[in-house]
Amino acid sequence: MKPVRLVMQAFGSYAGRTVIDFEKPNQNIFLITGDTGAGKTTVFDAIVFALYGEASSSTNRKDGAELQSQYAALDVEPYVELTFTETSGGRDLLYTVRRSPRHFRKAKRSGAANQAVPENIDLFMPDGSEYPQKEAAAKLVEITGLTKEQFSQVAMIQKTGNFPEALWYGNLRPDCQDSFHASLREKDTDSRGTERDACRSPALQPAGAGRRGRR
Repeated sequence: MKPVRLVMQAFGSYAGRTVIDFEKPNQNIFLITGDTGAGKTTVFDAIVFALYGEASSSTNRKDGAELQSQYAALDVEPYVELTFTETSGGRDLLYTVRRSPRHFRKAKRSGAANQAVPENIDLFMPDGSEYPQKEAAAKLVEITGLTKEQFSQVAMIQKTGNFPEALWYGNLRPDCQDSFHASLREKDTDSRGTERDACRSPALQPAGAGRRGRR
């Protein structure tokens, strides 16, 4: 998955409509940097929320009204819109997903309670058609080929991310990457060790790997 364009509105620390154009710099790796509180984590949250309906943190699974910006008026709809490409058959296919979290909307009548609005997702396919909403979340996992946990491990490295695991994945032989995805789903961490060693590029093998020393 390669991000093309990210739009955030009334989401996290971003009150107004904010657009990030990932095509402006002609590169495949992006560094998101800034002062503490500048909104770096919110950018990660927005990308992961657009794809998986949860924020990026593995320990704080924000997925509802807590994602609505406290800095925006209640009559401003919170949403994120991610346009991205996936390569299939040698072609880059363009997808757009727009997702709004569960949030509260200002009551139309004076004195009435604010209205709760459920989460909504719209997924637009490369041919411009809209995918059925009830099946859109599962379709996004199919398109990316990754669950949220896998995506967080191999596509984004936050300051609290598992950097060694991401480096290891990047040096897997291509024929082992599907096996890695399956192992994440089906095996625990300890049982993946052997498979990791078997799939790791020879250059990354520890000295003496696969050989027993003589006593």
